[in-house]
Amino acid sequence: MELLSLEINRAENQHIYDIIKMLTDLKNNNIYIKIDSNNDDIININYGVNYLPNKKKCLEEIYTVIVNLITEYAKHLSLVYFSENYSYFDIDEVRDIERKIDEEISNDLKFSIIIRDKLKQFISLNRTINIDGFIKFRLKFIVDYSKQTVEKCIDEYLMKKEYFELINVLKYFSDYDTTENITVNIMYNNNKLQLYDENMKKINYHLSQEIAQEFENANLQYDENIMSILLAMSPKTIIFHILFDEIDIISKNTVEIIKKVFGDKIKICKGCKYCEFKKNK
Repeated sequence: MELLSLEINRAENQHIYDIIKMLTDLKNNNIYIKIDSNNDDIININYGVNYLPNKKKCLEEIYTVIVNLITEYAKHLSLVYFSENYSYFDIDEVRDIERKIDEEISNDLKFSIIIRDKLKQFISLNRTINIDGFIKFRLKFIVDYSKQTVEKCIDEYLMKKEYFELINVLKYFSDYDTTENITVNIMYNNNKLQLYDENMKKINYHLSQEIAQEFENANLQYDENIMSILLAMSPKTIIFHILFDEIDIISKNTVEIIKKVFGDKIKICKGCKYCEFKKNK
């Protein structure tokens, strides 16, 4: 029994024609495939089933390979848009962003579900699908989706790049160690990180002009005051008295930056009278 037929026209969409093999990569032995070609440009792939009770399961597998094909096409559109509009990235940056685009589309479950649903709707009324026509008229959103994915991946890449550049700058400032054996304790009180000296007296400090300039250039969410104090003091030891799953996102970002900048100077309190007092408040 024939389930459905796909028509692929090379003149209409060369890229899909080039990856047509994906449409025959089926693991279900109950599905048979018949391929017809009237000329070099048009191919018809006919799917059928030998055992009728398997029809639904077989259709689902066919939907999967078609969704995979369209997903690859969306990646292709994204990469073309990227290469045509963002020529200023170097080779390594291009590779990183292209890898991110591929991962973003591959892991987009919502995108896959939408494609599958539209396929099912179409197949309920038609048994023959012209792939290029289906994409053009039923999946018009793919063009905008591909562009938006590129923009999102570039934004995330630049944010990540800015983050690591900031870490390197902060490490540079933190290398100016003082001769004093300074210890700083960090606690989370009143919904924010607060710093205390070795006697658990609260620390207040002003932001230096040079460090302030680095913070001003950074478009990241973290506590600038906390970082400025730590960099200005350059402590030998930083002790966290924090339940990390109970702090807000800005504090979490700040903690991660502190860990990366100060490295082996970091210690985690395993329990002290101050932590116990806070728990019992």
